[in-house]
Amino acid sequence: MTIQLLKRKMAPVIFLLAAAVYPIDAGAQSVTNRIANGETFHVSFTGSGCPNDAGWKGASDPMGTIKCGESYRVTYRGGTWSVTGYNEGTRKVGTWAYKNANPRQNRMSIWGRVYSFTNNGDVYDQQYGRVGTIRMRSAGSTPTKPVVKPPVVRHKPKVIRPAPSGSVCEGYRGKPRPPLSAGANALKKWLRCNRI
Repeated sequence: MTIQLLKRKMAPVIFLLAAAVYPIDAGAQSVTNRIANGETFHVSFTGSGCPNDAGWKGASDPMGTIKCGESYRVTYRGGTWSVTGYNEGTRKVGTWAYKNANPRQNRMSIWGRVYSFTNNGDVYDQQYGRVGTIRMRSAGSTPTKPVVKPPVVRHKPKVIRPAPSGSVCEGYRGKPRPPLSAGANALKKWLRCNRI
């Protein structure tokens, strides 16, 4: 009986402690659902707990190949986290995919390293605390496609000249095209006399 009472009294305390570390707001479910339903979002590693990440340190690098100060594009689809961003190890932007976190439990995987996220978009690392934020499109907005204007083609209008008459076209009009070996002038005369 005492244990049951203790459990009942401790539950609110545990919840309050969790709420202090991971604030809960009304939009919590929508962020989790949006991520779980495959909406692409960005994670910016600019949080107060982001370790000094000046230069690649190999296996001892604080957050592996993820670099503090960078932003990463993240999508969760079909159980796979696909992340594009700067990789400290390769020193290039690339995309890698992992399957080791469940967004419905407010966990995400960025190149195999698991982070937790809160309902207000804070990103936490188990070792360093708050390391970043999630940035999503505003709810209800539709993705905008960039307006692509067709290229402006500037060229001189083609001037069609009448075929010369008389001796200039003699031997060219109505005849098959001369071979390329006949030279450029012969081809020009034939084209001028035989409008195609």
